[in-house]
Formats: sequence, structure tokens, C-alpha cells
Amino acid sequence: AGSFGPSEFAGLELAAIKEGSLVAAVALPDASGNGFARVESVNGGYELTGQWAFLTNGPIADRFAVFGMIEDRPAAFLVGPGDPGVEVGGRIDTLGYQGMMVGGLTLDKAWIHADQALLDAPLDLLTDRADFILTLGSSGLAQRMFDAAKAHAKSHQSGGRAIIKYQEISFKLAEMYTLLQTALWYQRRAAWMIATKNDEASTLIGCAKVFTSETAETAASMAMQVLAGQGYVSGNPVEQGYRDAKLAPLAGTSNEKARMKIADNILEKL
Repeated sequence: AGSFGPSEFAGLELAAIKEGSLVAAVALPDASGNGFARVESVNGGYELTGQWAFLTNGPIADRFAVFGMIEDRPAAFLVGPGDPGVEVGGRIDTLGYQGMMVGGLTLDKAWIHADQALLDAPLDLLTDRADFILTLGSSGLAQRMFDAAKAHAKSHQSGGRAIIKYQEISFKLAEMYTLLQTALWYQRRAAWMIATKNDEASTLIGCAKVFTSETAETAASMAMQVLAGQGYVSGNPVEQGYRDAKLAPLAGTSNEKARMKIADNILEKL
């Protein structure tokens, strides 16, 4: 990857984001190129134009990292909410993760100095890391759903005995546990491939993201069934998990695009 130019400002900005004194939001483009800013060279810098509907930290971000192309090279740019041509949208209410700050960003010929552009931005690396983070969140959510279902099944009684004693319930828990352990295996194998810089790391991250995110959905649905009416009550952890589980299959590289990427990577090796 390239590096920032000699601008001291850029280095200070990144250091402040790293230490947490500035809040950042990242607008990663997807595999098909959606989400790139249009870049024009103007007056020793660049004018950026583009629009993004859903950015985590968007409404509270001090800096936005957006991406565009400079002479067929991917580049990253830092812009702030007070900069000319930068419009930050308000917070969007979401189905799940209701404490999360999500909002839009619009750039209309927002100008930045050329030294603030990071050339040869490692987009594939950043996208893979974002997908892996979603994998971690999904496996954690699946674990939480399993724990909630097991605790309820052991404490709730029907017909004079704990419902965990009924085969219908115990089989659900067994299936949830099997899926959870497989999801954790995928997650750890993907992490190992990242650490060892394996050529197939990106493919395995996609596999892990698809499997763990869909496992979280399945685990949330099964936990809801185990808790029955109690799980359907608003504010219950399982009800919350049921809503939260839908984010990961949509976020980052969507599961549909992840499957396409996995297939393409496999076909290249045949």
C-alpha cells in the first residue's frame, strides 16, 4: 500500500483517530464498485462527489474516510463534517442494533489537498477485515442466543418438569450448539489464515461471514421458539437478538455477493 504525503495534518488526523480523540466513519465501496467517490483534480487537490446512505458512526463522526480512483489507483480521502461540500445526514432508526449511530453522507465537490490522499489504498484488506468483524459479531450473537435458550429451557417448566427434558427442546439446543461450534471453527480458521497471510484467507473470510451470519439468524429464530411467548416480548434479549441478527447478512459484503466472490475464487483455481 502507498502512504500519505508529507502533510503533517494527515498524520495528526490519523493519530487522533487511532487514539480515539476523533470519531471516524469509513465508506467502503463494494465489490462491484458502488460507493466510490467521483474524483476530479482541481487546484492542487481533489474534488470529491458521491453519496452514501448508511455509514456506521455517520451522525457523530469527526472524520470520514471515503474512496475513489486516481489514475486507476484506489485512493482514500479524509473529509470532515464542517468542510465545504460535505453534508452529513441525521441518525437513521434501524430494526436491530438500536444503539448504533447510522446515517448518510453526501459530498458535492468537496475539496481536499493532494497530500491528504492515501494512494494505493488497501481496499481488499479493509473489506476483508470489515467482513471478519461481522463474523465475530455473528458468532457472539449465536452464543448469546444459545445461552438464553438453554437457561430458559432449564428453568421453565411444563407438565411438571423442565422443558429441557422434552426431546423437541433438547434437539433444538443440540442443533444450535452444533451450528455454533461450526461457526466458531470457521471463525478461528479464517483468523489463522489472516495471521499466516494464506492466499485463501479472503475466500475463507467470505465462507466464515456467510456461515456465521446465517447461523446467528437460525440460532435467534430457534431461541425465540424455545422461549415462545416470553421471547416475543419487546425488550427480551432473544427478541433483541432476533432483530440484530439480520444486520450481518446485509452489511459489509452482502451474503449474496460473498457467495459470488467465493465461487469466483474457486473457479480461478480449477
